[in-house]
Amino acid sequence: MLDQLQPSRRPSVFNTTKDEVNALKNGQIDAIVTDLPTVFYLAGAEVENAKIIGQFGYAGGTPEEFGLLLPKNSGYTSCVNQALNALKADGTLAGLTSQWLSASANVPELKR
Repeated sequence: MLDQLQPSRRPSVFNTTKDEVNALKNGQIDAIVTDLPTVFYLAGAEVENAKIIGQFGYAGGTPEEFGLLLPKNSGYTSCVNQALNALKADGTLAGLTSQWLSASANVPELKR
């Protein structure tokens, strides 16, 4: 990706999204490059007056997958599984995926 973006200096790398947001708010960086679901959250809830300028295209291969993380032996696991199964069965999950996690999420593809 660096050869396509051609930055004038090496991009910063952060351990957490919180660190990225703090660096942006403190003027240490000019922008954040991250996955689309995270950037929707950051622009909507974490960074005031944020703007999503685009996304990189996906050349194919294995589609991206998402998951939920719960503590081992969590008492919530069966409840979460039931909720996910219901969301899958009635089409809600597919609709949310299409709206928020895909290239059709109304975010332009960045071209070289």
